[in-house]
Amino acid sequence: MSGIVTGETGTKLTKVERATERAIVALLQHPTIASAAESCGVSERTMWRWLQRDAFQKRFQEAQHAVVSSAVGALQAATIEAVKTLRRNLNCGNFFAENAAARTILEQAMRGVRMDEIEREQAWDLSVVSDDDLLTMARVQEQLEAQRKPRFALQRR
Repeated sequence: MSGIVTGETGTKLTKVERATERAIVALLQHPTIASAAESCGVSERTMWRWLQRDAFQKRFQEAQHAVVSSAVGALQAATIEAVKTLRRNLNCGNFFAENAAARTILEQAMRGVRMDEIEREQAWDLSVVSDDDLLTMARVQEQLEAQRKPRFALQRR
């Protein structure tokens, strides 16, 4: 049995590993466990069992994070064009469009300033935090992450 070589580690994936990777992709693409299971060729029960496994949950959450990060990146790339559009509308000759563009630019600028202020207020000087406190914070974060479960509604057919 020949496996598929991954790009990250160069190791061959087993049949089950390939199936779980397909399941993760299906879960990202489908709104229910049932439809995701059907699309990747496993039973709904198998999909549900995989979702209970810590390693699967971790991999699924990493994939979700990657999808969201990619979407945020696409939105950030579009903001330059949006700002250009707003600036163009400042002098478009339509009173209402000019006012709407000006108001939007001012609101977003003020929101950005406020976010910078909040970030500065919340910034921690880790040089004054003890190693024990850092370890405690790391443990709490691990416990919170362990409590997170995938949120899927199991739908019966």
